[in-house]
Amino acid sequence: MRNPWVRAVVGFVVGLLLFLGIAYSLKAVLKPEWAASPVISQIVLKTTMIVVALVVWLALGRLLSEMGWRKAPWWNRSYAPWISVAALAMMSATVVMIFLGVKHPLAAKMNFLELVLCIWMLSSISEEIYVRGLVQSWIAERDEAAARSPFAPSIVASTLVFAGMHVPLIWSPMGIQGGGTLVAGTFFAGWGCAVLRARTRSLWPAILCHFLANVASIPGGILSTVFFKLLYHRLPDVLTSG
Repeated sequence: MRNPWVRAVVGFVVGLLLFLGIAYSLKAVLKPEWAASPVISQIVLKTTMIVVALVVWLALGRLLSEMGWRKAPWWNRSYAPWISVAALAMMSATVVMIFLGVKHPLAAKMNFLELVLCIWMLSSISEEIYVRGLVQSWIAERDEAAARSPFAPSIVASTLVFAGMHVPLIWSPMGIQGGGTLVAGTFFAGWGCAVLRARTRSLWPAILCHFLANVASIPGGILSTVFFKLLYHRLPDVLTSG
């Protein structure tokens, strides 16, 4: 597959189907009490994603450094625009969801510590290893220098895979409005992560971007609550309902 866009389409389809296969297979085989626990189900899913990504990559005969396991500065001024894109996307998604009165079906069942460990940390690491480490690196092949345009095939496909992983939320209690909002937010957050992965050739800046995008939901929630209170003289439904 010498054509990079053909490779991108194949990577997108296989990457998304593999993720959905992992997610729904685990849901079917987990004990009912484990599947019902958002913490346990997330730990099992995200750990499995890491293992699958690493096993597939090594089975392809590729070096771990080509997957993105290489050093990169934890901070560089060039990171700021793309981290800002990701953070603003997730902050905006949080604002919209609060005004719509919808909650994330998993996050709503977690306390703050569980949210930090499972969503902010574990999800940031596992999803970047899977999407940016396995899918994006495979599409870029070994010529990563050619994938540094923000609209490069590997970056576009990686962004779409990440957003696609959240599409099933549309059929959750969030509905099409809430789920669609989160899909849009994850699209732009994933774009920021994908560009950093390509430009630094490392997973670490992408993981940092993902983490900060998740953290941005907190100021987004605070701001939207304040504006909601000023506009409607009451707290948002997501804060007052069970």
